Amino acid sequence: LELDLRNLEGNQEFIRKQLKRHENMYDEKLIPRSDYEKTERDLQDAGLKAEALRSELIMQDARIDGARKAVARVNAEVVQAEANLDRQRENLRYATITSPMTGKVLKRHVEVGDAVSSILQLGSQATLMLTLGDMTEVFVEGRVDEADIGKVFVGQTCRVKVDSYRDRSFPGRVTRISPMGEKIDNVIGFNVRVSITDKDQILRAEMSANAEIIIQEKKGVLTVPENAIIYDKERKTFAQLYDPSSPDLKKRVPIKTGISNGTTTEIVGGLKQGDQVIRAGAEGLI
Repeated sequence: LELDLRNLEGNQEFIRKQLKRHENMYDEKLIPRSDYEKTERDLQDAGLKAEALRSELIMQDARIDGARKAVARVNAEVVQAEANLDRQRENLRYATITSPMTGKVLKRHVEVGDAVSSILQLGSQATLMLTLGDMTEVFVEGRVDEADIGKVFVGQTCRVKVDSYRDRSFPGRVTRISPMGEKIDNVIGFNVRVSITDKDQILRAEMSANAEIIIQEKKGVLTVPENAIIYDKERKTFAQLYDPSSPDLKKRVPIKTGISNGTTTEIVGGLKQGDQVIRAGAEGLI
């Protein structure tokens, strides 16, 4: 439109000059009045067209300005929408609780729909949601008396039995020995952790277990229960054998003991396989 207006204004100037020339020629009787009037009308028409184009240009500028303002409003709405989206994404991240470790859910403390609080806001008073456990390496913790703790070291092999699987034992090793003892019932004991090899991953948290720390191991030896051994004042060891020729059917014989796990003791001398040994405080034979 601006180009059309410039062309029209140029034509209007040409017609204006032509009108001036026709006016002089009319005064000198060189052209008829009708030619002069026609040129005058052409100038008026050019002026009307130029004015119409100017009005159209003003309206066009107004429309462009309106469009620019609309674009600015849309851009502002886009910025606002993006800000809202960022806030919603942030809220969504708050709604998604990511585990700090790889493991299994051992216990769920909340139900769907329960309100929870963030540790960033309440610290130790924040909502406890889940209890997680790394079950790839389970362990059992127990106590070792002060008298025996000197025989235990990290890396020592162990056998672990659990009540749920009485027919099998699980290999393990000592992975931690408490540096400080604890007195319970006037007996000093040290907490010892035994890590268990559970290839089948059948063990569960909080199962009851007993661990045997292997200080020394022998196979194919003669053993008797610990309660079948009698100790005199000098800590010499004896066993009572069944003797049908004796009035009380008992005969005490000296024995020599070897290693013991506290319940079963090795016999290295004084007894032979097949001897009938009487347990202390019992009538049964073994």
